[in-house]
Amino acid sequence: MIVSLAVTSGAFGAYTLSPVVDGNSALSLIQGSQFDLDMVLTSDIGDASDAIEFHAMFSQPGIILTDYSWGSPFVTGGIDDYSEPGLGALPVAIDANSYMDAPGFDTGAIDVMFENFIPIDPAFTEGTVVTLSLEIPCDFVLGDLTITAVPGFFVSNGNDIPTTGGILTIDVTKALIADIAPVATGGDGIVDGADLGALLARWKDTGPSIADIAPVASGGDGIVDGADLGALLARWKDTCPTAPAAPAVPEPATMLLTALGGLSLLRRRRRS
Repeated sequence: MIVSLAVTSGAFGAYTLSPVVDGNSALSLIQGSQFDLDMVLTSDIGDASDAIEFHAMFSQPGIILTDYSWGSPFVTGGIDDYSEPGLGALPVAIDANSYMDAPGFDTGAIDVMFENFIPIDPAFTEGTVVTLSLEIPCDFVLGDLTITAVPGFFVSNGNDIPTTGGILTIDVTKALIADIAPVATGGDGIVDGADLGALLARWKDTGPSIADIAPVASGGDGIVDGADLGALLARWKDTCPTAPAAPAVPEPATMLLTALGGLSLLRRRRRS
């Protein structure tokens, strides 16, 4: 899928600005992943630019921009780097307030802006013009995330070069199968007592259930029972790759005793 922006045509070819991760325009990443996104510029006739401005637009808020770097001869963080947010504001969670959009752009967009100039030759030709270092939070919404390259201007000696932008699609998947609480958000990045409590509250539930995690290979078997409890305890203290350090919690053996006590209480309540 291509996003186009009309610009004044000069005696030049055309650029394509493609957002890719390791050369891929579609991939799957788990919550907590840290990755580099390359904005790759290609030309049909070898165009060269000395002034560039574009936006990276996100379909969901919350992705964290931890760093960025411009391709040479652009200077990262120099006096001609007008990117927003700038290096001094990073890291930042990208949302509708990350950049106050200029006229012509959607003021409610979830985006960041990159702008830079080259005061003297040589100009930038082709390749990775900017690399964004990004992080998916542990509580980020699951499913498709799209990142769209929206061209602003690509200029060579005062002449605009027509430019189209591509789209990167990331399928964000769950990092921890046993991280089920808080149920409203599908987890918090740590397998702990909250997850155990959520599982016990759904004990013997049948049909679709967030607590039905075993067998892990098949994503459950239609009932919340001892197999699910065992799968959770086997992953005790597991954390999402970028989650805060887990607080001190009892060991699995202690939690197993607590779980058994909780199950006994549930049985007594159901008999009464």
